[in-house]
Amino acid sequence: MAKFHAPEPFDFTSPNEWPDWLQRFKHYRTATKLNKEEDPVQKSALIYNMGRQGENVFKILVIDNEGDGDKYDKVVEKLDAYFVPKRNVIHERAKFHMRSQGPTESIEAFVRSLFEMAEHCDFGTQKDNNIRDRLVIGITDKSISEKLQLKADLTLETALQIARQSEQVKSQIKDQSSVSVDAVSKGKKSGTKRPTQQKRQQYGVSGKQKHDGHAQGGQRCTFCNRSHAKGSCPAYGKRCNKCKSLNHFAVCCKAKHVHEVVQEHSDEFFLGAVSTGSSEAWKVILPVCGASVTFKIDTGADISIISERTFNRFKERPVLRKVDTVLQSPGGTLGCVGRFTHVVRYKCVDCTLEFYVVKDQQNNLLSRDAAMKMGLVIRIEEVSRSVFGSSGLVNCEPATIQLRDNVNPYCVTTARRVPFPLLDKVSKELQHMETEGIIEKVIEPTDWCAPMVPVVKKNGNVRICVDLKKLNEGVKREILMLPTLDDIAPKPTGAKVFSKLDASSGFYQIPLHPDSSKLTTFITPFGRFCFRRVPFGITSAPEIFQ
Repeated sequence: MAKFHAPEPFDFTSPNEWPDWLQRFKHYRTATKLNKEEDPVQKSALIYNMGRQGENVFKILVIDNEGDGDKYDKVVEKLDAYFVPKRNVIHERAKFHMRSQGPTESIEAFVRSLFEMAEHCDFGTQKDNNIRDRLVIGITDKSISEKLQLKADLTLETALQIARQSEQVKSQIKDQSSVSVDAVSKGKKSGTKRPTQQKRQQYGVSGKQKHDGHAQGGQRCTFCNRSHAKGSCPAYGKRCNKCKSLNHFAVCCKAKHVHEVVQEHSDEFFLGAVSTGSSEAWKVILPVCGASVTFKIDTGADISIISERTFNRFKERPVLRKVDTVLQSPGGTLGCVGRFTHVVRYKCVDCTLEFYVVKDQQNNLLSRDAAMKMGLVIRIEEVSRSVFGSSGLVNCEPATIQLRDNVNPYCVTTARRVPFPLLDKVSKELQHMETEGIIEKVIEPTDWCAPMVPVVKKNGNVRICVDLKKLNEGVKREILMLPTLDDIAPKPTGAKVFSKLDASSGFYQIPLHPDSSKLTTFITPFGRFCFRRVPFGITSAPEIFQ
């Protein structure tokens, strides 16, 4: 059998460490099979391993009954009372509920600390639940905390698994990011030519500086739109796909290609969004100064502009007037050569338009006002609010829910637990449905009562779902063959105009008979309700609606 060394002597200057030392001795006692010896032998081994002062402490212990001094369990009980004073459970629980994860503390260390503190809180059978709650509330990552709170059946084991996996994934992503940065730094080519002095001045780099748009504090580089170490810009020596110049990427290109003009005030125009192409339907050819000019109709432009290259091709070039207006774009300020006024004839209508001649501009833009004046676009007023309301009500006979004979009613008396972050949203949705007349409060006893479960939508709102499974087992369905696409497709033959009508919450627009309403009773944390309209989830609803 393997030999085990006895624990080190107990340090009597630190009485608070007695539980840990005693636990090590118990492991030693089991490993060496000392626990199978007589009580006097086990007691003597305990006192001996405590050290020289152990005998003195044993002498001052008060043994109530004669003969208990040789019983191992009685001696341990007296030593516990001697070294460990009675703890204040209220104080220990207060410390436990104030415990939170430190900024640099791992999940493993945080959970281990919670288990150690819970030993002195006398939680009993609720120990795991209290540790789970403290883990969810005290974790530093609040996104994980919210995710855990949304789980209705969360256990301590599940919470630990999710928290550990999240910490591990974030650590791996951090390692991957550092590896990517190192790869970019090592991938710089040494055979690329250095930019000329003129290019250095253009990008704001002196002759003694390296090509590097990296800024302190983790900002993105102005040449590659990435974060990297100083002196390792990946755009160095590369050719831009937009302007074909060196030492920057297309995403950071400052070339002046503008496809939209927006007016800010009378003395300044801002040239905003950059696009890569346009549909031919939004282009129009107009006669300007004896030449046919193709314009792009831009309803976001406040002024009409013509490129300097187009203006130079005019056979009859007008005299340009001086312009004090500033044209701004994402690439900087654009140069405006001047402006002129010209009468343009389109579909037998003469319109006096003002054009701005701009340098380095490829497209000719027709402004919003000019397009409306010539009848090219028409403004249609937008409906800013719902005309039909959130849900309607079909004028028809109320639907009924018929049950089979000898059906046993199903009634739950306790609402399902709703996650705390969703309580307010569930309450508002129930109030909204009650206001719209979809549901109503139930205060009288009912034979049927189903549970309610909230489901979070993509937009953040909640959908009230009722579990009508037990009711559906006894519902008589109206056997109706729903039409398929093969049945409907031949009918609109020869039609030229088609309309699409989508009923909002269609089932809620069908009234439900009062005698059937109580069958749909469901219970929530805010009381019981029943449906006044045909509910979603009932097996006969699609056939009734059709």
